[in-house]
Amino acid sequence: MLHEHVSSAGTFDVSVGIDSNASSGGVLRLDIGPSSRRARRVTPGHPVVVRVRLPILGRSLTIRAYAERAMPKLSVTLRRVSSAKPTTRASSGGPVGPNGRTGSATAAASSGSTHISGSTGSVPFSGSTGSLGSTGFLSSTGSSASSNSAGSAGSSGSTGSSGSTGSSGSTGSSGSTGSSGSSGSSGATGSSGSTGSSGATGSSGSPGSAGGSGSTGGSGSTSGAGSSGGAPTISHPATFAPIAGYTSLAKDFEFNGPSLPAGWAAGNAFNWGFAGTEWMSSQVSMTGSSVALTAIHHTSPNGSANESGWISTSGGYSFQYGMVDYRAKLPAGQGLWSGLWMINPGYPTTGELDISEQLLGNLRTVYGSAHAWNGNTHLWGETQAAQLSSDATGWHDYQLIWQPGLLTWAIDGVAYAQYSKTQAASWPFDTDSMYLIADLAVAGPSEWGGPPNASTLFPSTMQIQSVKVWQ
Repeated sequence: MLHEHVSSAGTFDVSVGIDSNASSGGVLRLDIGPSSRRARRVTPGHPVVVRVRLPILGRSLTIRAYAERAMPKLSVTLRRVSSAKPTTRASSGGPVGPNGRTGSATAAASSGSTHISGSTGSVPFSGSTGSLGSTGFLSSTGSSASSNSAGSAGSSGSTGSSGSTGSSGSTGSSGSTGSSGSSGSSGATGSSGSTGSSGATGSSGSPGSAGGSGSTGGSGSTSGAGSSGGAPTISHPATFAPIAGYTSLAKDFEFNGPSLPAGWAAGNAFNWGFAGTEWMSSQVSMTGSSVALTAIHHTSPNGSANESGWISTSGGYSFQYGMVDYRAKLPAGQGLWSGLWMINPGYPTTGELDISEQLLGNLRTVYGSAHAWNGNTHLWGETQAAQLSSDATGWHDYQLIWQPGLLTWAIDGVAYAQYSKTQAASWPFDTDSMYLIADLAVAGPSEWGGPPNASTLFPSTMQIQSVKVWQ
């Protein structure tokens, strides 16, 4: 998988040179942004060039290669052919999630970058700045690779904070006159609790009591009451569709024991397409209050430059619909890439949901994504981003509310993104149950976020305290 930078959006001629390393010819498929091409009879010593003209709507382009035999060397040239502005949309904060997990190209790329992968996807909502200071909806770029049809435009989100805080509650009304004057009633609460007058002292009575503090008014629907130990309260902009009230705790994974909770297992000796990381169970450990996934700079048994930790509930637990709520803190470091995501046992035919991903050279930006696949073909993807109120090295709660035909992402109880079936080119998320995966990757030179640099410290550890599923 290659990521190619451009200085600005526009229309480009893209040329991909292919030089096979295999001892005999084979068939290669290229996904160049939203376009898919096949190059047949790619034989050693006889390079093939595939050309396509397409719009690049952000600042970069993703190219993926799938080979029957050994992965060839690729070289990429981009030439701008039009200065016309592309369809208006916000630029993508990053690629559409952790792509290439089922096989990526070994790259001789001219330049790496973050990427877009579609041409005419939906225009996302324009999100408001909430109490987290989130940036709301940033566009992903996933149109259907097969049809390249224009996606529907999302509605424009209005500014909606997570709820205005009422002023202090009103002071009680005057105490009644009597031998022991009674206390006044407590002040009313509300989105802007008004201050009552101070209680007057009766002739032999005491002053009226002070009213209670005004409550915080919500700007949208809520789910449960986190303060009482129930499901987290989720606030959202008024422009969002109603969020389902999932309040029954279906699964509570607490990583506070000597071993992983039942249903979870550590991955060992595989990389699932990540170019820079091999997952080793030796890099998964229990701290007594969390599970630690530790990345080290060490050549793995299969030759990857780094080893790190991966855990999943594959074969142990899956579910359909509900709210996932997980609490984690992350390390800082260029090239480190954390994720909690969900896939179906039939992956990649039924889609992928990324509850959160972070490129940890930037400790404030969080990405939430949805992807649809057809075999190894990425049909479309939607990626949204928001900003944490404090950096990711402290504990935060990350949520995804998955309901029929609708997905909502939140951080610390504040929803920042929403995506619906009506906006998508295809929607595999009502098909079947999904299981959970958590990992800390180290990116390779051609992967999202780029590789580590001299400032990246190893070992680096991601800690997860709990994962809860509410239904």
